[in-house]
Amino acid sequence: MAKARSNPLAREDRKTLRARAYVVAHAEEFTGDAFRFANAGYASADVLINGDGAKQHGGRWNPSGEFPTTYFSLDVETAWAEKLHSFRHYGLPLEHCLPASLVLIRIRLAQVLDLTAASQKKRLGVTTESMTAELPPGPGGRRHQAARYAVARVAHAAGIEGLVVPSARRPRGKNLVVFPSNLGKESHLLIVNPEALPKRP
Repeated sequence: MAKARSNPLAREDRKTLRARAYVVAHAEEFTGDAFRFANAGYASADVLINGDGAKQHGGRWNPSGEFPTTYFSLDVETAWAEKLHSFRHYGLPLEHCLPASLVLIRIRLAQVLDLTAASQKKRLGVTTESMTAELPPGPGGRRHQAARYAVARVAHAAGIEGLVVPSARRPRGKNLVVFPSNLGKESHLLIVNPEALPKRP
């Protein structure tokens, strides 16, 4: 009797289920402050927190059209480095970067996976290089982006609320990637200084 071949889709499903179980088991509570610079026109509380813009356009850790995602930095210097890069990336004049307001967000999340930890990177098959590499074009860029998206999809599907990731813009800087649609009852993103939000033109 011929030996039945295993179903590659079933193998992939088992791998995904194991990865989901892993991220749930290793997620931890996050409580602390995060930062983001905001410009007029993109600075309402909803826009900063709901993640709909990143869902529409895609981002470093979220494929476009799949799930809301919002991005913060864990220190002011990294937040500014990320802001400057976004202007350069989209070819916007740097003088339009100002005025910008520093927004402080007080965060409590129940389930966060720290991807700056060596053990987490190894288990989930990502490296510092893949997490901080430039976005596509190019085969290398697409490969690294695919690795980031794979981890984000697994984490989001598992109900993880956020990821701590290395900044691609500032060595030793860290960012916090939040999936707002996964936030539990006890989790929150609170803008501490809403008066700092620049008025819309």
